[in-house]
Amino acid sequence: EKEYAWMRTFFVEIAQFNLNTSNFGLRLRVFGGAVLSMVDLITDVYMTFKFFNTEGQEGYGRINAWLIGLTIFLQILLSYFQNMKKPSIFFQDTLFTLIGFRPALDAY
Repeated sequence: EKEYAWMRTFFVEIAQFNLNTSNFGLRLRVFGGAVLSMVDLITDVYMTFKFFNTEGQEGYGRINAWLIGLTIFLQILLSYFQNMKKPSIFFQDTLFTLIGFRPALDAY
């Protein structure tokens, strides 16, 4: 390894260049972000139910539910302002937002 110490840096630079300039790297980042966002919503809802079902933790459940509801409301409100003149697109965005698939729609 000491004899070819430059080789590791060389290959890392090539890999980073390829990921930054290719569509594959972009698609992987967008797809990964969408999946993480949807999984995050699922885990937030799961934890909210856990909080409500644990004695003494109901307050955390209420806060979590309010925060989830607030973010969904803000996404729908923003979609309304963006698509006021296109009701069909607004209703499609609202449906995807309510079922938690908005990140997939955005990534597509």
